Amino acid sequence: MQLLPKTISINAHDRQRVTHANEKVIEELAKLDIDTILEMNSDIMKANRERRKKNIAHAQRSSNLAGSPMASLITVATVDLEIIRKNPTRFEALKKFFTDPIFLWFEQRNKKDKERESREAEDPDRVEDERRKSHVLPPMVEVRRDQTTPDNPTFCHELHEAGRHFQIPLSLFTTPRLAYISANAHGLKKIKVSRSGEPNASILDLIAILSHFGIDPKDPLDGLSFNEFRQAGRNLWQFEITRDGIEDGSGTRASWTKAHFGFWDSKPEAEALYRYWKPKEWKMREERFTYSLIFDLQDYRDEWSQTKSAADTDVKLEAFRSGSLTKSSNLRGLPGASSTGSLAPFPSGSKGKSGSTSCCLGCGIRGHSVGDCSSGKFLWAVLREGRLCTPNHESRRICLAFNIYGKACKRCEDYEVCSFCGSRSHHAFAWKCRDQPPL
Repeated sequence: MQLLPKTISINAHDRQRVTHANEKVIEELAKLDIDTILEMNSDIMKANRERRKKNIAHAQRSSNLAGSPMASLITVATVDLEIIRKNPTRFEALKKFFTDPIFLWFEQRNKKDKERESREAEDPDRVEDERRKSHVLPPMVEVRRDQTTPDNPTFCHELHEAGRHFQIPLSLFTTPRLAYISANAHGLKKIKVSRSGEPNASILDLIAILSHFGIDPKDPLDGLSFNEFRQAGRNLWQFEITRDGIEDGSGTRASWTKAHFGFWDSKPEAEALYRYWKPKEWKMREERFTYSLIFDLQDYRDEWSQTKSAADTDVKLEAFRSGSLTKSSNLRGLPGASSTGSLAPFPSGSKGKSGSTSCCLGCGIRGHSVGDCSSGKFLWAVLREGRLCTPNHESRRICLAFNIYGKACKRCEDYEVCSFCGSRSHHAFAWKCRDQPPL
């Protein structure tokens, strides 16, 4: 509620902001309890009165210093004032901080309550009749279920409001999750947000909804299977059509969304390579939301080419670990193959002969590969988006072939560094920085 009439100085666009100095301050003010807000508003009112006195004195005699800029009051929620008004104990404890507008508001509310009680006492039958009428709802518009087509998703008002402030996670656009949000929107947890020049808004807490469904917000797969991804993409496209307000889908949001999801869905190997390209898809959606980038088909083709290369490399390296690669045609461009095409699963290290059992490039323990490591005790390197990377802020991808054979793949651009210690003087399976585990 507005507690103080806005003067010309308060309304001026170029005035210096005092109370709501910046977005960080506004965010912190929104977290204050009602007791603190009332106390701070009381102090602000007192300070404003002193500023007015100085401004009057300065206007009367220019040699007097003018007052500092006027400060606005902190917003007080009507529901908080109602609680105080109806609780005599709270009212007595906080009334010393009440400003004149608040006292006036209390008087007006108390007067309305007395008038309503008086009307009810005079004509109880009429009041009861009004209550019965308030229970009557408009006729329900019934529809027949169409068994031949899938149900269209529903997008509640609360979801649209959340989309005005944040990028809604793709995982929430599956049809069952949209139905849950629409059915429970009024009871779901809300958070307060603010945008410059706009009043505070109460919107859905998207992180809480993700937690309800057990989804990690940092999961590059969005917690979706391939088929769920396709369904969520179609639903997001329909959501963007409603946001563009153009039914034929020619709006900028809907057009980009259709092209974006259509590209991945058009690839015959899309499902088989899902875990390779899905993080790239996630990154491109993030960049679109952040920078409003246009759809560039060549960028997508480049990402798809990298996807196929990464998948192909992983297949060959897994074959290295199991010793199953025997055909020279499968070894082209990779180190360690003999002229006959045979390939030992692990070359001899400097500290002993390696066996055929897989050894993890992350923790250095035998019995599993780095992609299946669950120990959580990597010696130096880290896994990011399913790739072995350096642990520093650069997060460069580490060459697996180098760490197995001491040589990088031809045309390989990955970082040639030991995944156990970070040294560039040796590879991991040279066993120079740690003892080779027994077979």
